[in-house]
Amino acid sequence: MSQDFSVPVIAEYYEGTTFCPQPASMNQLPMSLWNVALEVHSGRIFIGSIATYIFIFVMGILAVWCLWSGYRIRIRIRKKAMHKNKVS
Repeated sequence: MSQDFSVPVIAEYYEGTTFCPQPASMNQLPMSLWNVALEVHSGRIFIGSIATYIFIFVMGILAVWCLWSGYRIRIRIRKKAMHKNKVS
Protein backbone atom coordinates (compact mmCIF):
# COMPACT_ATOMS: atom_id res chain seq x y z
CA MET A 1 0.00 0.00 0.00
CA SER A 2 1.35 3.41 -0.90
CA GLN A 3 -0.28 6.79 -0.61
CA ASP A 4 2.63 8.67 -2.21
CA PHE A 5 0.79 8.95 -5.53
CA SER A 6 -2.37 10.86 -6.49
CA VAL A 7 -4.41 7.67 -5.94
CA PRO A 8 -3.68 4.96 -3.36
CA VAL A 9 -1.72 2.06 -4.91
CA ILE A 10 -2.06 -1.49 -3.63
CA ALA A 11 0.33 -4.21 -4.82
CA GLU A 12 -0.42 -7.88 -4.24
CA TYR A 13 2.52 -10.14 -3.42
CA TYR A 14 2.00 -12.62 -6.26
CA GLU A 15 -0.03 -10.54 -8.72
CA GLY A 16 1.68 -7.16 -8.43
CA THR A 17 -0.18 -4.04 -9.50
CA THR A 18 -1.50 -2.53 -12.70
CA PHE A 19 -0.51 0.98 -11.61
CA CYS A 20 2.93 0.82 -13.23
CA PRO A 21 3.35 -2.33 -15.33
CA GLN A 22 6.77 -3.72 -16.17
CA PRO A 23 7.97 -2.73 -19.65
CA ALA A 24 7.67 -5.52 -22.22
CA SER A 25 11.40 -5.31 -23.02
CA MET A 26 12.18 -6.40 -19.45
CA ASN A 27 10.05 -9.56 -19.61
CA GLN A 28 12.85 -11.54 -21.29
CA LEU A 29 15.56 -10.69 -18.75
CA PRO A 30 16.95 -13.61 -16.72
CA MET A 31 16.40 -11.84 -13.38
CA SER A 32 13.79 -9.35 -12.24
CA LEU A 33 14.77 -5.82 -11.38
CA TRP A 34 13.66 -6.41 -7.79
CA ASN A 35 16.03 -9.38 -7.43
CA VAL A 36 18.92 -7.41 -8.96
CA ALA A 37 18.33 -4.55 -6.52
CA LEU A 38 18.22 -7.01 -3.61
CA GLU A 39 21.44 -8.70 -4.72
CA VAL A 40 23.25 -5.36 -5.07
CA HIS A 41 21.94 -4.12 -1.73
CA SER A 42 23.05 -7.23 0.15
CA GLY A 43 26.42 -7.31 -1.63
CA ARG A 44 25.89 -10.70 -3.22
CA ILE A 45 26.12 -9.64 -6.85
CA PHE A 46 29.49 -10.41 -8.35
CA ILE A 47 30.75 -9.73 -11.85
CA GLY A 48 33.29 -12.51 -12.09
CA SER A 49 35.67 -14.63 -10.04
CA ILE A 50 38.36 -11.93 -9.68
CA ALA A 51 35.70 -9.32 -8.85
CA THR A 52 34.51 -11.55 -6.01
CA TYR A 53 37.92 -11.49 -4.36
CA ILE A 54 38.34 -7.77 -4.92
CA PHE A 55 34.88 -7.09 -3.46
CA ILE A 56 35.60 -9.20 -0.38
CA PHE A 57 39.02 -7.56 0.06
CA VAL A 58 37.63 -4.02 -0.24
CA MET A 59 34.73 -4.72 2.12
CA GLY A 60 37.16 -6.26 4.63
CA ILE A 61 39.45 -3.22 4.47
CA LEU A 62 36.46 -0.89 4.92
CA ALA A 63 35.21 -2.87 7.92
CA VAL A 64 38.63 -2.79 9.59
CA TRP A 65 38.96 0.94 8.86
CA CYS A 66 35.54 1.61 10.37
CA LEU A 67 36.39 -0.31 13.56
CA TRP A 68 39.83 1.34 13.82
CA SER A 69 38.54 4.89 13.32
CA GLY A 70 35.76 4.33 15.87
CA TYR A 71 38.33 3.06 18.37
CA ARG A 72 40.53 6.14 17.78
CA ILE A 73 37.59 8.48 18.32
CA ARG A 74 36.68 6.64 21.53
CA ILE A 75 40.25 6.88 22.88
CA ARG A 76 40.45 10.58 21.98
CA ILE A 77 37.19 11.34 23.82
CA ARG A 78 38.32 9.30 26.82
CA LYS A 79 41.66 11.17 26.98
CA LYS A 80 39.88 14.54 26.84
CA ALA A 81 37.52 13.49 29.67
CA MET A 82 40.40 12.23 31.84
CA HIS A 83 42.42 15.40 31.20
CA LYS A 84 39.39 17.55 32.08
CA ASN A 85 38.89 15.65 35.37
CA LYS A 86 42.58 16.05 36.36
CA VAL A 87 42.55 19.80 35.70
CA SER A 88 39.48 20.50 37.87
